[in-house]
Amino acid sequence: MKFGPAQMGMVFIVCGLVMAVGQGAIVGWFIDYKKEILLLAIGSGMVGVALILLMLTETMTFILIWVGVLAFGMALLIPTLATLASRRSETGTALGLQSAANSLGQFAGPVTGGFLFVWSIHIPYLSTAVPLLATAIFLGAKVFLERGRQDGPHFD
Repeated sequence: MKFGPAQMGMVFIVCGLVMAVGQGAIVGWFIDYKKEILLLAIGSGMVGVALILLMLTETMTFILIWVGVLAFGMALLIPTLATLASRRSETGTALGLQSAANSLGQFAGPVTGGFLFVWSIHIPYLSTAVPLLATAIFLGAKVFLERGRQDGPHFD
């Protein structure tokens, strides 16, 4: 498949639209109901799965679908992490640390990804997807277990 500027433009359009709609319509509602850990689990899982599927996809239609899934997962993750950081710190220290980590990632991510990409085209996808999926499973289990404790045993 030929992948040029027009196809890359379509990827950016899908990514931007999905993130805007996701953050504007869905994330705020969930955050209002204090469902941050659930959002982190879902977002991490969506990004991890989308990265693996993007690695395996060869048609433009499916590339756009998986980019949409990835973008929606990121739309869940980014504001949720900022919300958690602001709620955990009254002085702004946590937000400052999050911003510093984000800046470091924006520098180190492309450099590291570039080296990994030269080594093997699949390694950057897998080295990101695996920790995200592990995070999704861990946080999903945490939400499930906490919900079970809140409900308590049922003896009907």
